[in-house]
Amino acid sequence: MLTKNGLRGTAAGIFVTTSIFTGALYFNNSETTAESTEVLTEEDAIEFLETSEFVVSTNEGYTSLIEEKKDLEARIQDLEADEAEREEDDTHTDEMTDTKTVYQTALVVTPGMTFGEIAGILERTDIIEDRSDFNDYISNNNLEMSLKQGEFVFDSTMSIGEIIGQLTS
Repeated sequence: MLTKNGLRGTAAGIFVTTSIFTGALYFNNSETTAESTEVLTEEDAIEFLETSEFVVSTNEGYTSLIEEKKDLEARIQDLEADEAEREEDDTHTDEMTDTKTVYQTALVVTPGMTFGEIAGILERTDIIEDRSDFNDYISNNNLEMSLKQGEFVFDSTMSIGEIIGQLTS
């Protein structure tokens, strides 16, 4: 811990040191004064910036670049609007020309066949999309033992309920 006299001594030392550095800087400032009186020309500034890989432009050049940017942004918006309109037209055209292919198959159910085998055949022939939906319908309605033998014709527009209705009636 500093005593009262020790603190005063430290403060006096800081003051003396600061005074010495200030005097040295003030009286030895002749070199920096000569450098600061040198006039920097516009050409020198441009040359320095260009050698430092900066781009130098006039106000007129900058203004024309800003105008070009605005024109290009407006052009981009126009093109995006045209593209969206074309996509909408294409979607509308696709909806009008879409024709759904209807698949049809004849199935002969023989003794010993299971609903699982029938579901696999119907899935392979594109009559149903997913055999698990078919099997779930059978399980949920307790129809495992209701399969009838015979020849059946199915198409892909029929629902699973309609198909199973034919197989169990």
